[in-house]
Amino acid sequence: MLNRLLSTAKRLYGTGVFWMGVITVLRAAGFVLVLPFVLRQLPAEEVGLWYVFAGIACLCSIVELGFAPNIGRFTMYYLSGLQDLPSLNAVTGQNCGNEKINQAGLNGLIAMSVRLYTQVAVAVLVLMIFGGGGWLFCKYRDAMDHSYNWPVYLLYAVGTAWSLSNYFWSVMLPASNHIVESQKIMLTAIVLNYLATLIGVYLGFGVLGLAMGQTVMSGYQRLRSRELFERFYPLDKKVEALPIQWKHLWPMTWRGGLMGLGMYLSLPATTLICAQIFDLTTTASYAISLQLVFMAYSLANNWLVVKYPIISVFYVKGEYAAIRRLVYERIVLQMISYVVICVFTWKLAPLLLWMLKTKTTFIDSHLLLLLMISVGVDLFVHALSAVVQCGNKFPFIYSKLVNGTLTVVLACILGKWLGLAGFVCAPALAQITFNGWYITWWYYRDSRRAPASSIN
Repeated sequence: MLNRLLSTAKRLYGTGVFWMGVITVLRAAGFVLVLPFVLRQLPAEEVGLWYVFAGIACLCSIVELGFAPNIGRFTMYYLSGLQDLPSLNAVTGQNCGNEKINQAGLNGLIAMSVRLYTQVAVAVLVLMIFGGGGWLFCKYRDAMDHSYNWPVYLLYAVGTAWSLSNYFWSVMLPASNHIVESQKIMLTAIVLNYLATLIGVYLGFGVLGLAMGQTVMSGYQRLRSRELFERFYPLDKKVEALPIQWKHLWPMTWRGGLMGLGMYLSLPATTLICAQIFDLTTTASYAISLQLVFMAYSLANNWLVVKYPIISVFYVKGEYAAIRRLVYERIVLQMISYVVICVFTWKLAPLLLWMLKTKTTFIDSHLLLLLMISVGVDLFVHALSAVVQCGNKFPFIYSKLVNGTLTVVLACILGKWLGLAGFVCAPALAQITFNGWYITWWYYRDSRRAPASSIN
């Protein structure tokens, strides 16, 4: 009996689900211990200013255009033995060759990624300093002139650009089906983030402490991912690299980039819109509420994310029946997990901040519930969209752009007309209007039409 238990524990230890659970516990601990400490120590205005900094970094990072997911897919394809450059909507088993690693393709992909992300990092740095900095000067000049907020923002911009220059490594590692290793890296990165944040805030560094934590976390994740990937798949200099250029990824990238823009406008952009319409205190309350719901989103989403490499391999081999079964099972687990996490946090998270008498609180409970519903719809729709993209298909470009544009328009109009209540309603109304039902209908129709086969 003991041997059986030990054997089960050993198998579980080596699964992505186990490490997902550990990360879940760690993030929950962060919301119970780290976030309340930060909210208790820092004024709401400083917390709001930090989320504005993070929002600007997220906005400027859109210039990456969605190359990372396609680099991840190309990594999967070359590790599966694909010999030719995959074209849009055409990734099948007929190009797999002898299923050995395509070392030339992998070498060329890495060389192209290094050049590309160096240029992207420089572009992000310029945009954050002049674009984001100019908006902060016009909108929040008094808050920025206080203390050392300008130097902090500049340092954060440099850290964001440096981290982005190595971003593709943290995509290539899990794409090579080293999910457990990638999650272990994430686990360590989160711990480093918490430690740096706690130390910085405790020492009175204010917003700098938050920037330190974020930069340390992302930097460690990128560099450690690179180290492990190069260990698993060392660069063979004897093999001439396939001359891959960014334009080879462009037919998929511009589509993914537009979809990413639509997704950004649908929810993440609402933090900056909130900062434009309301004050920093309201922005802080909305931002920590959105972060709370996104925590539930990311934790639940792991059920499907850990299977992206397998789904891509199934697409390469044309095993559509296996894809349908896997996706159905994982989405059910994903949505059940999301509901459970949301119910738990909706009841206890606001109570915790009230007990600790923090300087910043969540938005009202009924608005928080509505926000959870909106993000839940986005979680379901995004899951279906991401599965289709694993097959190198991009049919949802315009629907996501329409949804994102509609969200921004409704947020601006309803936010000024009905206040924060109308602002929070905007994402839900946009999803119900078109995007949510359209993508669900499209995926169902396409999955029924796909040729079926089994994995014997």
